[in-house]
Amino acid sequence: MKNAMPIIVANYAKAFNIKVRMQGSYAYTDGREIVIPRLNLTDDRIARLAYGYLAHEAAHVRYTDFKIVKSIRGNFTFFSLFNVLEDARIERLIGREFIGVWENLEFLRSSFDEHLSEFLNKHKHPFTLIFSFISYYLCVKSQGFASQRKNTLLLFKEVKALLRVKAFCKLIFLIKKAPYLKSSSAVLKLCEEIGELLSLKDSYKNTKALSQSDLQAINGKDFLKESRFLRDDNLFAKVCLNKTGKAYVGADKSVLLNYEAVKDNGSSRDDLGVVGPCVCKNGNPQAVLAAARDLYPLKRALMLSARAFIDRKRSGRQSHTYLDTKHLSRLFMFDDRLFLKKEIEEDFSTYIHVLVDVSGSMMIKEKSKGRMRSEIACSCAYCLAKALEGIDGIFCEVTFFPGFTSEYEIALKHNEKVSSVIARFDQKPRGSTPLAQALWYALGRQKEFSFKRSIFIVITDGVPDSVAQTVRALEFAKELSCEVYGFGIESTAGCDLFTSFTVVNDIGELPKAVFNTLYMIFKKRRNI
Repeated sequence: MKNAMPIIVANYAKAFNIKVRMQGSYAYTDGREIVIPRLNLTDDRIARLAYGYLAHEAAHVRYTDFKIVKSIRGNFTFFSLFNVLEDARIERLIGREFIGVWENLEFLRSSFDEHLSEFLNKHKHPFTLIFSFISYYLCVKSQGFASQRKNTLLLFKEVKALLRVKAFCKLIFLIKKAPYLKSSSAVLKLCEEIGELLSLKDSYKNTKALSQSDLQAINGKDFLKESRFLRDDNLFAKVCLNKTGKAYVGADKSVLLNYEAVKDNGSSRDDLGVVGPCVCKNGNPQAVLAAARDLYPLKRALMLSARAFIDRKRSGRQSHTYLDTKHLSRLFMFDDRLFLKKEIEEDFSTYIHVLVDVSGSMMIKEKSKGRMRSEIACSCAYCLAKALEGIDGIFCEVTFFPGFTSEYEIALKHNEKVSSVIARFDQKPRGSTPLAQALWYALGRQKEFSFKRSIFIVITDGVPDSVAQTVRALEFAKELSCEVYGFGIESTAGCDLFTSFTVVNDIGELPKAVFNTLYMIFKKRRNI
């Protein structure tokens, strides 16, 4: 499960056309980006909680109208009511559309059950009890979360003791509609109906339980400063105001991941950051061509070597233990067509993904010609992609890390022509070294296709931001039988990480080292 998390995150980013950030202690979304907490990925339980958070926030992105959310966010009380009703609707929709999400959402809900008894033992604002009841009740009624029945019953008794019978029955009648509404605007109208019901003092057995400002706030009017619900020391307010390390799951808009994840003392360098389908910004194509001019002999040699290798693999050959007696005369003409059966090696396919470090340290220049490390590394990646372009059976992609808007950015996909995206290969040094994120992206890409062989070429000059995440990514690559070749520019940091790692003491020798490795790869006798 720990190995699958980054791949699932990347798949969500692609499926919903959003960015996903694994960082900090909160889970929330603004419709363009999803943030889920930093996780202890070695713990399967915590990892599964993350799937629930991710599914819930993705459901908001897919089905919630954020214009409506923005229009009511100023009234915390009314917004809280809208949020629990909208949560029921969007979770039902995503549970029906994506098989497997339902179980993760139920697990997320049930993970906070141990706090409910503590929650009920303390005096709580009436709205907190009502909103919590709505959240649990709808989980049971609309989604069939059996684990929530006991908690629903507890809250059922609390709310029944709070409201008069007529008001309570009407509340049940209204909230049952929420999961089956078609839009956020319909939920807003339902929210107004419920708010009108709860704003009447006659709805409560104890008419002094709520202040006038509370009743006006639940009716959609903005009386935040006077509303005791906002000031009251309850978990709903704590979560939404980001003031505590614990949370009640009823307020999913900004809920904390507790348990081991909160106790984790790991550095923020272990965060996976922003993960999304970002493309490199265009640079100067002439600069790329100028930097690659000296590498043309290497590029041509690799292209010819790769083409010759594939021609040999696919040319077909005569091989069998039985000779064709009718054609024995061919033996004297040095013709190898002597056997009864002809075997042709087919289905040749190799996936090559080049990952290039463009962190701030790549700004260092070589002593002889004064070129930056990034210039040589980028030109090397360009020439590799150009040499392998158009060769049947070879799929090449190039990714730079870090990016400007994401932890990595895509320079070339296998269905793109290098000449049409050449400007993307001019990348300037910036940021840190999120190698793990780039590796996870590459692993996700290669799993989308059925390749006989997958090869990753990593060019870097330092220690990755998260050594732990990098090790996990490399271990997962090994499980998938992917070959990873690392090249360290004046750095031996990768020797303990990569199975195959070459230290390049002179940056000017980087292209030669990389191309020589590719030559050897194509000479390997392997069923690819």
